[in-house]
Amino acid sequence: MVDSWISTFYAFLERIPYSHPVHPTQAHMPIGLVVGAFVFCLGAVLLRRAGLFRTARHCMGLALFFWFPTVLFGFMDWQHFFGGAWIFAFKMKMLLAVLLLVLLLAGIFAARREELPGKALTAIYLGCFLTVGGLGYFGGEIVFAGKGAQESLQQAGAGLYASNCAGCHPRGGNVMNAGKPVKGSQKLTDFDTFLTWIRSPDAPMPAFSESALSRRQAAELYGYVNHVMK
Repeated sequence: MVDSWISTFYAFLERIPYSHPVHPTQAHMPIGLVVGAFVFCLGAVLLRRAGLFRTARHCMGLALFFWFPTVLFGFMDWQHFFGGAWIFAFKMKMLLAVLLLVLLLAGIFAARREELPGKALTAIYLGCFLTVGGLGYFGGEIVFAGKGAQESLQQAGAGLYASNCAGCHPRGGNVMNAGKPVKGSQKLTDFDTFLTWIRSPDAPMPAFSESALSRRQAAELYGYVNHVMK
């Protein structure tokens, strides 16, 4: 049901048309607000200005508010564009997102009665600042795929292709029907189209059920054929 809703949402975006991931448009909000909160907190410590710290608290509150849609769209992008594959960069982003939530809640709760930040509170703000830096770093690993998620998908997918596909589709071709090679296939338009096809293809291609090829493995296979053979 969740997969269906996500697919419907992205199909709607493509009709606008908008075909890019949604998460990056949201991620700037909590990241920018956390950076602002840390700068204002640091200014309050150095200048002993309570007004600057009030601004820092407001930034933290807004960062917490935007945390929720940012994580939601991050999860949706992960499912839609990467098939929910457990790439290292995604694991780290999830861990850091949870850590950021904890730090934001701690910072907001601890600052309720504080006019100026003490050492512990300043450390929390610093922790938030470093955490969003880590989130940005691993986000870059995903976007710039030279060492990121796409490369990992391709490496894992190469082995799956060799063991499941290469017999009938050597080098992206098609020994059964040369006019329908893997290279340039319309079935590679997006992951959902690819997944639907391999689950219920036309004969003589065998169907790959969830037990034969999990969604994660399908995403790895798609990452390989889409970027190496498209």
